[in-house]
Amino acid sequence: KIRDIYDMCRLDKAWFVERLSPWCSVFSRGELQVLEYAEDLDYYYSTGYGREVNRVIGCFPLQDMMDHF
Repeated sequence: KIRDIYDMCRLDKAWFVERLSPWCSVFSRGELQVLEYAEDLDYYYSTGYGREVNRVIGCFPLQDMMDHF
């Protein structure tokens, strides 16, 4: 899978910053940017503000604190 190769690329690059990873060499710079953006979107919609429950989960405790402070 492409995502698995991309994950190996990222991990290899994190460990060996100074050298070109063989896993990364199969991708062009543009393809790496697209994969990075896709990962950012995935995190945004699964664990970030893009998911409704994550967006509002802090509102109730904060509102309660403000009401009783």
